[in-house]
Amino acid sequence: MLVHEQNAWFFQRSSFLHHLMGWTLVIAAVVPLARCVRPRSVAIGSAFALTFVVISVMLYCDRDVAPVFGHLSPTVGAPHR
Repeated sequence: MLVHEQNAWFFQRSSFLHHLMGWTLVIAAVVPLARCVRPRSVAIGSAFALTFVVISVMLYCDRDVAPVFGHLSPTVGAPHR
């Protein structure tokens, strides 16, 4: 996920998303370790579930309709590409 950090095109949309998701997963790697120490903690269990919600929101906010699939609706507007 973090491989885009090395490249000059860091500010492209896809590489920014991979970079953001990669650092999120690196930081969230603490949660399973904390779960080993306190396996029945509701707060740590919620943080583990929240990690997946945060990644899902990142993916949802960065979505784009591919030109191969066409538009979802004629009211969407002109294609971006």
